Amino acid sequence: MATAMIADIHRIEERNPNGVNILLCGGRDSLNMALLPWKRPTLIYSALPNFPLVQQFVADNGLKYEVRELKELDVPRTSVGESLEGLGRVDLQHFRWTGQLRQVASEEGTGAIFWKGQLGCVLLTEFWRRYLLYPRTAKGVTMWAWRRMVKGRTNVVVRAIDHATAKDLGCALWEKGAAVQGVHMGFLRAFCDCLVLSAYHGPNVQRVWQNVDLARAAFVDLRPTIGKQLLGRQVKYPVTNPGGPPKASERAGLHRIEVLTAALREAGIAVEPV
Repeated sequence: MATAMIADIHRIEERNPNGVNILLCGGRDSLNMALLPWKRPTLIYSALPNFPLVQQFVADNGLKYEVRELKELDVPRTSVGESLEGLGRVDLQHFRWTGQLRQVASEEGTGAIFWKGQLGCVLLTEFWRRYLLYPRTAKGVTMWAWRRMVKGRTNVVVRAIDHATAKDLGCALWEKGAAVQGVHMGFLRAFCDCLVLSAYHGPNVQRVWQNVDLARAAFVDLRPTIGKQLLGRQVKYPVTNPGGPPKASERAGLHRIEVLTAALREAGIAVEPV
């Protein structure tokens, strides 16, 4: 896995000789990206509440990267454009810091490359089993109630769904992963006009996924082991992960069908009822 990640990032760097790597860091998935042997200039951006933890991670592990804080900027934005780009696929309140990221991309010119640690926790920990269940319901149990049942009972759930298959995971990644993280990457690509990539989705890493039986491999958190391979010694990670920031309230409702329909008509696109 470590070798595959290195091969993938170097492939991108070789194809973008003027590239500037901008790592968007929060939890362990993205923190491990900071351990990769980048050849091009590399910056790390993080936001509260994880920002100070990312700073400490860089210091504790002797990394030489500058860590900059992401903040919401009061910049002009168009709700019509954002609604069209989201196309009703996901609640846009989860998309943050677009103004500053656009500014960063503009400052770095055409060489800016945003890197995200998309879905690393799903594929490198036993969380992939629970991830299968989240988009679904079981015997009439709502998603919210199911999460309450699962919380604190990881081992029971893991044993209960040993029948889960790679096909099931593929469906879940398509239905949920692509519909959230994938849309966000496309959203940034559209508004920042630069490459937006995941260190866990390059061709070499994909070959690893295709040749691994997750049920036998990812039954513990593999990220510290991969981090040790990348750094060459034990990695010191933050002891907590406070999670994401509050939602972007200014984007509330932009994914609703009536808002999207109005945005389409405003853009001159005919919308007919079915």
